[in-house]
Amino acid sequence: MSQHSRTAAAAAAELSQALHRIGDALVNVDADELLAAEVDLGRAMASVAAVSDAGDRSLALDAVRQAQSALLRCRRLGASLSKTSGALLRAGHSTPGGYTRWGSYLDRVFAHSSLQTRA
Repeated sequence: MSQHSRTAAAAAAELSQALHRIGDALVNVDADELLAAEVDLGRAMASVAAVSDAGDRSLALDAVRQAQSALLRCRRLGASLSKTSGALLRAGHSTPGGYTRWGSYLDRVFAHSSLQTRA
């Protein structure tokens, strides 16, 4: 097996591992872990971009399929989290953490909107 074939499979496996970490952070609603996993994802993407030869095609394809499955999981979990957060905000529940439009951090965000008008 050539160095390139191991690199291709290893790069796809690294991508899959990073995506699994992101998925786990989404399941646990852990923003700190999600941000930490972003570093792994960047490293994995750089590794994938550096691959110039697939090498052992079946080994690489298996690793890519696993990464594809992990990506689908992340997409579904992210969409679910977005919908749940949106529903909570529309229902008027507070959610932990947030930022003002000026970039200041708030400990709690309340879903209250108001419109001020002059008569």
